[in-house]
Order: sequence, then structure tokens, then C-alpha cells
Amino acid sequence: MSSPPFTSIPDRATCQASIKVGLSSIKGAGRGVFALEDIPAGGPIFSIQEPLLNIVDDDVQSLSHTCDNCFAAQVDELWTVDNTSIEFKPSWSHHHRYECKTYQEIINNADPAAISMLTKLHLRSIIRILELHKHHQISEEQWAEFLFLSTGRRSKMKKPDFVSLANAVAKIAKSFTMTELSLNKIIDLLCIFHNNQLVIGLPLLRGERSYDPKKYSVISGGIILDPLAAMMNHSCSANTRWYSNGKELRIRARMDIKIGDELTICYDPTEDYTLRRSHLKDYGINCDCPICHFGDTGPTGPFRRKMLHLAHSNLKRKTLDMEDLEIAIEDMRQHQMGYGIYPMRDIHQQAYLAYFSKGKTSECLKLALKIYYQVEPVIKPPIYEDYRLCTLYTIISLLNPPPPGTTNLDELPLVVLMLIPNIFLYLRDKLARDTEKCYGADSIVAKFERNFFVQASDPLKEDMSGSLKYSPLDKSVEGRKELVKSMNELLEWAGMDSLNEKDLT
Repeated sequence: MSSPPFTSIPDRATCQASIKVGLSSIKGAGRGVFALEDIPAGGPIFSIQEPLLNIVDDDVQSLSHTCDNCFAAQVDELWTVDNTSIEFKPSWSHHHRYECKTYQEIINNADPAAISMLTKLHLRSIIRILELHKHHQISEEQWAEFLFLSTGRRSKMKKPDFVSLANAVAKIAKSFTMTELSLNKIIDLLCIFHNNQLVIGLPLLRGERSYDPKKYSVISGGIILDPLAAMMNHSCSANTRWYSNGKELRIRARMDIKIGDELTICYDPTEDYTLRRSHLKDYGINCDCPICHFGDTGPTGPFRRKMLHLAHSNLKRKTLDMEDLEIAIEDMRQHQMGYGIYPMRDIHQQAYLAYFSKGKTSECLKLALKIYYQVEPVIKPPIYEDYRLCTLYTIISLLNPPPPGTTNLDELPLVVLMLIPNIFLYLRDKLARDTEKCYGADSIVAKFERNFFVQASDPLKEDMSGSLKYSPLDKSVEGRKELVKSMNELLEWAGMDSLNEKDLT
């Protein structure tokens, strides 16, 4: 094998922490990225303003913003579901003129099967990289970096569906880019994309209320591929995570990282051990991390099938049998399965949605608190922080009841209503802080949440006739004590044990 095309951090990366490229400490891996200093949890590590490739997704919503021929973004912004704009730098000027001709030829000359693949991300990815290289829009150094990435070809080419897709993509790409590369080499390029791409996840800006804890926290905008990020190896307990701010790729610490630690990301954070192991094999990974080492600790056999049916039932919420869901939770506990075992969280969420469909606010709040403070903290692999934000949104929404008549939710009991003045703004502030920790204080979504908190706090104080006494956690020792007392009273009402200040904040 040839030597790596680079052994240091490329100039296109902006490093907020000191890092280096070196030989990975993970069995079976090649290179890796390492910390050269201690990095605190939530701290930024590096960002790449212009990754090697950004490819817009092939769903209808994404393609409605792109050129019919080259699929480059025509607009300067995308819109989330609540019509809040998100800046999204256009790629039009970067590659538009190098691709339109190719796609027009496909439209004019290709058979119907080829035309049907025009919107497919796989084909657009291959044509994008071939056209950019042919027209010298990426350097030979970047091309070498790309070709050096792992293909995972051996595991991928065992799947008949992938083989059919790869052959079709390779033939179309070769025909219309006139590349000198062989079909086998083009298939290698496709394998590189599959093995090294990261999803562009645009955070949803939710605003005042969100009652569904299972609602996705991001919408897919496409994929990012950059060799530096691709060098980061997998761990089920990854110490970093990636996210996108528009098309910019950012890497942040999920936990405290010590000098010399290898930086890892989780290729598949699925809680289901069996499914995660299957997905990791697509990358050619036989993971032997501490989580995988103990094997599947969840339900097996008929018991597993029963639990999965309840956890992922497509039945209408009103027809879900609450007794069955409650029995399922108790059955898993009787089998010595803790709250972090899959699919415990999913079953709790189903129970929440069943209660919500019946307007039972108190039961919904109890379950949301249990999910946030008792279930999610012990899940392995640790769930992504943005899922935690979804649950926190749900709690805040339930504590901030809408005007009468706008929903079927019943009123919370007096004991909870009396606690709301002491805890609501704290939780709203915590949401803003956690969003900053998850995405970065300068990210679009963090700015939105912070501004929303500031705008929402003063009117709320007026509505409560000045009874609201709120002091940020870092400002008042007495305020923290009062908050912990109020939060534990709320947890006690929900049937949960008290927590210390660290676990609450």
C-alpha cells in the first residue's frame, strides 16, 4: 500500500484545539486523529468551512432548491418546517458550469433507466468528484487524499443490491464524464462515498412548543465528505460528534478528552445492539469496544419480538393499550434489564404518546421527566445530545400550557403549577445552554434558542405578576439551592428519587 497522502492537519481545517494525525490505537484501523491538549466536554475541536464535497440530498424538498441539471443549490438559504431561515452557502459558483453539460447529455441521450437515476445521490456524488477533478477544481493532493480513504469494498460487494447499484452508477458515470478510470475504479469511488460520508443534519428551530419526544431534531440536507473527518475512527462511546452549520462541518467534544486520546465518532449510534453490529459490518468493522464486548444485553427471542412490536407499533396512538406498555416496562425490569437497555426508551416514548392522545398532561409530564432524568442518562451507546434536547423541549412545553381550547390537554395539578415559577425559566435557559454546548454558541440554532429565551422571559414574568424569581445558575448560590429543592419536589411528584445538583444541572 502506498504511503498516506498527508500526515498532518490540512490547511482547510480550522482547529480550535491542538490535534494531530497519527497511527490509530484501535485494532484494525489505520490512521487516526489525536488530541494534543485536554479538551473539555462541549468544546470545539475543528471545523471545515469548505469540505471536499457537499452533496445535496435527493429527496423532493432538497431538490426543489437545486438546478435541474447539476443539482447545485440555487438559493442562499433553506427553510425549516417553521419557516425560519437557515443560511446555506450556495455551491452554484463552485461546480455549476462543470456539471450542467454532463447532465444535459444524460437527459438527451440516456435510456429511461438512466434518467430515473438522475436524482440519486450516488450518481451525483460520483459525477461531482470526477468532473471537479477533470476541471482542476480540486487539487491533486485532495484527489490523493480522497483515493486513499477506505473503500470497505469487500463487505459491500457481498450485497447483491449494492452490486447492481454500483454497476449501474459506474456505467452511467463513465459514459457521460468520459473518464479514463475503469468501471472497477469507479465502483471503488462509490464505495469510498458509502464508507466515509457524513450526513448534513440541519437542526430544526422549534420555537415555543414541541410535544413529541420522538420528533426528529434535524432534517437531512445531504452529505459531507472530507478526508480529515473520514480519518476519525469509530467508537460506540465516541468522545466527539459532528454536526453541520449550513455546509460547514464542525467537530465538538462529547465528553472531557485528555491529551493523547484518539478522537472518535460513532458511525451508528443505534441503541439496538443487533442492528448496530449489522450496520458496522457495512464499514468492515467488527467492533470490540467495552459496550460491544458484553454482547446483546437486551431482550432476545420471542420476548424481543414482543418488545419491539410495542416499541415501534404503527397503531394509532389512541388504540395503544396502556396496560400492555406498562407491563412491558415492568417485564424488562423483572428480567434485570435497566432503563438504559434497548428498547426501554422507545417503550416509554410510546407510553407518553398514548397518554398525550388522551390529553393526560400529568402522566405525559411524569413520563417525560422519567425519560430525561432516569432513562436517557444510562443508555449505551450514549444517545446524541440533540435527542436529549427533544426530550427537554417536551418537558418545557408541558410546563408552558397553551391557551385554553387550543389542545385537548388537561390542566396540571396545583402542586406542579406552584413549582413552575421556580423552574420554568431555568429549564428554558438550560435548553439554550445545552444547545450552545451541542452545536456551538455561534451556530444558527443556538443563537435562535438564546434569542427566543431572552424574548420569552420578560412577558412570562409579567404574566405571573412579578412572582417569578429567576437567577441564572452561575449567578446565585441561593438560587441554585432553591432550584434543586423545587426540581426534586417535581421529581418526587413524578414518583422519582431526588437528584443532586450536578445531575439536575
